[in-house]
Amino acid sequence: MPSLCPGYASKVLEKVTLPYVTELARGLKPAIQAFPEIQPGINVYKGRVVNKEVADIHRLLFEPLSRVA
Repeated sequence: MPSLCPGYASKVLEKVTLPYVTELARGLKPAIQAFPEIQPGINVYKGRVVNKEVADIHRLLFEPLSRVA
């Protein structure tokens, strides 16, 4: 579908993602507070695996993001 109107699709994608990118530029903690829905997408933070599924698959130590951040 986006290939039928690529210019419009790009503008819509930009409009939807810009608030997330802007908040992430301020830091991870403020971004998580503003947009808690991004937390499941964070796999590694400060060298620690903070995503349980990623840790399990790779048999690595899991640390909750709340403890690391």
